[in-house]
Amino acid sequence: IVGAILLINLLWRSAKDRWPVLAPFSGRLWRRVPLFGPIYAKIALMRFLRTVAFLLKTKRSLLDALAAAAVVVDPPYAQALHRVRTQVLGGQSLTEALMASQRQERLFPPQIIEAVAVGERTGTLAAVFDVLADQYQRQLQSPLLVRSLEVFLMVLLAVTVGIFVIAMYLPIFLLGSAG
Repeated sequence: IVGAILLINLLWRSAKDRWPVLAPFSGRLWRRVPLFGPIYAKIALMRFLRTVAFLLKTKRSLLDALAAAAVVVDPPYAQALHRVRTQVLGGQSLTEALMASQRQERLFPPQIIEAVAVGERTGTLAAVFDVLADQYQRQLQSPLLVRSLEVFLMVLLAVTVGIFVIAMYLPIFLLGSAG
């Protein structure tokens, strides 16, 4: 089973490298996995927020910051950020562009869109992005999340060890009962 999972993973990665059109499906798939989906989304949003905040603090333009953020996030978020960047380049505000992206795919939570609206009105967009990134980082470091991942990994380890133990002793038991 483990070998099959590793083989499927290897084939999927080589297919994504060969045909880049498959890359967004990987991100959409990860977002739907029960325990890892929310973690995946929070990590992607934290990368986006940190990158944009850093570049805005260094006096880069919002368009440059969005382009750089699209490079560091996973494909579904990168495509959404490219669309947002195109709309901002066309004259829309960042809030309007994020709301339009939200209607197509639910990648950006409403709290981010509302905070961006406040940041645009007050001129403190970099600070708003920094605060949001800190919030996502605290959520990812919460004890409840760490405990649930710890339990999941312990169960996975126990199942893996159990499979190996059965695989080692089953032939011995079969030889003992045949003789």
